[in-house]
Amino acid sequence: MLAHLGERPRVDMTFFRMDGEGAGGEYQCIEGGVVVKYHAETNALEMADGRVVPVVDIVRIELSEV
Repeated sequence: MLAHLGERPRVDMTFFRMDGEGAGGEYQCIEGGVVVKYHAETNALEMADGRVVPVVDIVRIELSEV
């Protein structure tokens, strides 16, 4: 996927987002999200909607058919 960032790939992903209050949090999904950038310094994906998702929090990612 990283090799295709110039093509703005669409992905479906599930990731865990900490709630900031201890060990809790929730799984969140992105369906057909557009990846615009990979930040090597923080090991995170930046999405077109502005969300930044650390790679270590991603539990499922695949190229979207959308």
